[in-house]
Amino acid sequence: MKTFFVSTLLQATIRVIVALAVLISVESGCWGEDRAERLLKVVLNNDSVFVGYTLKSDESEIEFFDLKSDHAVSFQRDMVRSADAVSFDQAVKVAGFPAMFSWKIAELANDVKKIGKVAKVTPQVVYINLGRAQGMRKGTKTTVFRNLGDIVDPDTGEVLATERPKIAELTVVEVDQLYSKARLLGDLEVNLQIGDEVETDNRVVVAVCPIAFEDGTTSKDNSAFEEDLITSLVNRKITVVERSNLHDVLGELLIQNTVLFDRDAAKKVGELTGASHVVVGKVIPASKNLGNAFVRLVEVETGRIVVASTTSISTSGSSSGPNRQVPLGVSRIARLGGTGMSRQLPRFLTTRSQYQMTRSGAIRIQGAHDFTIKSQGAIQTKDAGFLAKDFVFEVVVSFDQEDSPANVGMGPGYADAHYNGLADSVYLQLVNPSKTAAISGGVVYFTRFKASRQEIGQLPNPGPHLVRISKTGSTVTFHVDSGNDGPTDDDFETTVQDIGQTGPFFNSKNSPLFFGGGGEFSNVKLKL
Repeated sequence: MKTFFVSTLLQATIRVIVALAVLISVESGCWGEDRAERLLKVVLNNDSVFVGYTLKSDESEIEFFDLKSDHAVSFQRDMVRSADAVSFDQAVKVAGFPAMFSWKIAELANDVKKIGKVAKVTPQVVYINLGRAQGMRKGTKTTVFRNLGDIVDPDTGEVLATERPKIAELTVVEVDQLYSKARLLGDLEVNLQIGDEVETDNRVVVAVCPIAFEDGTTSKDNSAFEEDLITSLVNRKITVVERSNLHDVLGELLIQNTVLFDRDAAKKVGELTGASHVVVGKVIPASKNLGNAFVRLVEVETGRIVVASTTSISTSGSSSGPNRQVPLGVSRIARLGGTGMSRQLPRFLTTRSQYQMTRSGAIRIQGAHDFTIKSQGAIQTKDAGFLAKDFVFEVVVSFDQEDSPANVGMGPGYADAHYNGLADSVYLQLVNPSKTAAISGGVVYFTRFKASRQEIGQLPNPGPHLVRISKTGSTVTFHVDSGNDGPTDDDFETTVQDIGQTGPFFNSKNSPLFFGGGGEFSNVKLKL
């Protein structure tokens, strides 16, 4: 019994000694200056767990920066049960992914600003001794200072300041591994000299792309994961690209979810958003309610993966469950194969109508001319609550000789049995512009259920034509890009200032988006 007690006491003593040795070794910097290389997991006697790094310590007390709470904590040395060096991924399991990933990016941001010197001056360019290895990028703005020496107190010999006036600004035009070429900004003629000091104006700007499933869809759990990461980044004073700006420019890059393993795509994201780094990732289900999120931070200029980590994430909304949300970007109906029912549509669309594939690869809705069967003639979004959402909805349509009018709008989109138009809907009706159409061929009408319709434009040819509905607050704009050729003089639109007043029949359960009627529909896009 006595031997067991002595052995147990000895083991406990050894653990404390090891813990203290680890903490002391960290303070001495023997693991290097990079904090990521000296991350510690500290467990106290009361089972409290901290992950972070030592700030300072003495014989009795340790000041430790806890990355989970983002605050410094202090505890007595005799409170420590264990202190072990951990990897970044091990730290994630304790502190959580958002806290650790945002901290790593913040550390990167602290190291971005570099000080170099002018290495050579030519009539065309200025050479700087900072290159790709120091984080220089094309377009980087730099400030040039001339060090005129210290200002010294004549009585004490104390250095009071350094005279270092700003003499020029440069912009980097070419980057090599160890040096950069730059040109003067502005029209001032400055006599730069070798040895003049150069400070970069680099900033870390992060674009957080949707952390989606492999099919491009996302979920409430995924969105919460992204928002936690964004919040952590903002709290650490990192500039983050606005989500609305990100969605506006990414389009098909998001729906295809190609960014994670495609360096060119990640670079394109940076070019379009002004981001210096892009967070990309995808979730692969591992069990019924859990998945693995593979996340990377990619440097836009080089395509280099700066940080890569994996963490668990809830997937309580399965691929067919209600928790899945609309994919961001473009869904091309033209890529669907064969004929069939709504199961072949993109996940965010549904219909009780039948449709068939056309020779051109678009789809044509069956039953478009049957006004006696309420369930035929339209394809809608599964989400029926767009009255309360901001969005951009786009549909591309073209006509054959005998096609009836096409309809695109908000509401159920089904024909009223009494020939009053489409019940409880506000929409554009595009009349076939072919010669065999009615006398109003090519006219586009803005139509409200049981209200007079208004002519807003004329289609000159069968198309394709892009119809766009965009909503911000209560204002909704219906726009037609005639010819689907971008902004031109033949485009036209109409705006509703208050969609609630225009469509008093709308509520949170009967305001889906739809397209239907005649014509061939080749593309549909929904951005939230």
